[in-house]
Amino acid sequence: MLNQELGVLVSHAFHSPKSMPDFTRAAGRKTCREADAAQDLETLRAGLMTMHFHSKKGA
Repeated sequence: MLNQELGVLVSHAFHSPKSMPDFTRAAGRKTCREADAAQDLETLRAGLMTMHFHSKKGA
């Protein structure tokens, strides 16, 4: 699905940039959420730990 959306965006950007579709509206995202530093830090920490556990060197 992402490759198809990328293809549509590239074709619109090249041929008719004024009529580019807005995929964020189609996904249901209404507005940007308010940034929460504690939650963002925990998300980053969880991602880094996941990368560490999945790496072959991290033992």
